[in-house]
Amino acid sequence: AKDFDARLLLNLDYQVPMTLSALLTETVGEDIRFDRLLDLGCGTGLSGVDFNEFTDDMHGVDLSEKMLEKAEARKIYTELTADSLHGYLDRDGPLFDAFVAADVFVYVGKLEQVFSGVAARAMQGAHFLFSVESTDSEELELRRTGRYAHPDAYIRELAAANGFTVVRRETKPLRLDYREPVMGDYYLMVKD
Repeated sequence: AKDFDARLLLNLDYQVPMTLSALLTETVGEDIRFDRLLDLGCGTGLSGVDFNEFTDDMHGVDLSEKMLEKAEARKIYTELTADSLHGYLDRDGPLFDAFVAADVFVYVGKLEQVFSGVAARAMQGAHFLFSVESTDSEELELRRTGRYAHPDAYIRELAAANGFTVVRRETKPLRLDYREPVMGDYYLMVKD
């Protein structure tokens, strides 16, 4: 947790939070505001820095308490919770009108439970922004890096099954791996 941000930003040219934020403002407009936003897998709060401008009530959830200590130090979250994505989403709690998952699903694999959990905690019209590693495969792919890549067809099936409309998808770099860009798909969805 101590040098996590520096490694991501300086060594790996990490682009995910900035790209998701730009995707939102380019698609919806810079004046968009949310009543309550949930940062899924918030880590040290890097994505929170980019999404803080869109809400006065941002919540974060992450498994690592050390990472959450770094996020707490940023003073941008209303509430931080140490829990898994499934654990947090599957219990009773507040509804949200925005969800952000910046470079999180690469560690999760199958996303059925995450999508159903987000749908259950989403207000009508809620925005769901996230990234996945791109793949030409038709199947969920576990790569040599230990990260998962998710096909577009799979993501679209999950969206439809859980009442989300894909508003926009862009393919851009997520980060560098051995000085080569790792391509990702960035999604903006809205709850029907």
